[in-house]
Amino acid sequence: MHVDIQLTFGKPIKLTVNPKDDKPKVPPTLSILSPQGGDGPQMCLAAGFFPKQGTLTLTEGDKTVPHEVDKAVLSTTSGNYYYAKYSTEKIEACEMNGIKEIRKDSDAKEKSKEGNQIDCKSRNEGTSKTEEINNTDDFKSNSLSLLVTGLRLLLAKAVAVNVMMTIKAFLT
Repeated sequence: MHVDIQLTFGKPIKLTVNPKDDKPKVPPTLSILSPQGGDGPQMCLAAGFFPKQGTLTLTEGDKTVPHEVDKAVLSTTSGNYYYAKYSTEKIEACEMNGIKEIRKDSDAKEKSKEGNQIDCKSRNEGTSKTEEINNTDDFKSNSLSLLVTGLRLLLAKAVAVNVMMTIKAFLT
């Protein structure tokens, strides 16, 4: 019979690795996100901030709820932190480190649904490039795009198999 017993003496040790503090402070980019259908939990996203300190405050109706960002996730590519907080209540506003995001009214959603193109501005440092995303519901163009992507994948697999067979023929 095998018994697995885990014993802990004293306080357990927690190791936290943080990037150097010589990096300049970066304010968060706040966004209030809700499900497309309107029902379900809403979220406040604090993106791209440094250092990992502060309080994310959600305004839900007439009450404010503070949340510590000590469990924010570090992006290894940018060196900045990301934190998301969900709520079952309707989030009216989201605030962190003096920056406040207020929920957009439903008219803004209606306008974005009407157009087929949405302009997205990149917030990366050193770039102010505007990208366009085609948001189309055209079945014919979506099917054609899917077919072309499938043919590209099939061609890439065929080339890979031919290269492997050629290498095998030279080695034997």
